[in-house]
Amino acid sequence: MVKHYPHLLRPDAYPEYERRQFRVPTWDTFGHTTRFITLRGFEKKESRLINWRETLDLYTCDFNLGTIIWPHFTTMYADNFKDLVHEVHERGLFLFDLWGHVPGSSLEGAWSHLLPPEGMVEYLREELGDRFLGMDNGEQDGRYIGNYAGQQCPGRFSRYHQYLNFQRHFQELCGDLGNQMTALVSLCFGHYYLKEG
Repeated sequence: MVKHYPHLLRPDAYPEYERRQFRVPTWDTFGHTTRFITLRGFEKKESRLINWRETLDLYTCDFNLGTIIWPHFTTMYADNFKDLVHEVHERGLFLFDLWGHVPGSSLEGAWSHLLPPEGMVEYLREELGDRFLGMDNGEQDGRYIGNYAGQQCPGRFSRYHQYLNFQRHFQELCGDLGNQMTALVSLCFGHYYLKEG
């Protein structure tokens, strides 16, 4: 018989909660309310976001689909991105998991090796505080195992050396994105990068 855990999760009760550089969101962060994620992208024309206020109204007010905005990574490159961030702040919304960064990718656009504009992560922290929930680590664990792990040479390292390879890969990835990350954890479940913060 399927059973559900009947208690609220309390990340602040975890013994290593205080050790982390950035605090994991808690019920306090979300005003003791269950929040939903919405709006994965915004319409762009040339280098500007267009109709973004109306889009925010539609998703967060008219249809009340959620209060956590989950835009694509390239949104940060729009000339008026800071206007959007200011509006997110003013409306009491959250900015979550800017997605689409794939390390080592030669593709351009949706899935590429883009880095945040200079100073952008610091700006988001300053402007949004706890309402900036981090950059996307996404499914990089699965990409690592599927694409990078097999390229390690020699391939028969000890388990400890395999861990070090994994750790180095994610230290670089997280460093590229400002070290405030959100992990989707859909492919391989929680592992090293959760423990390491």
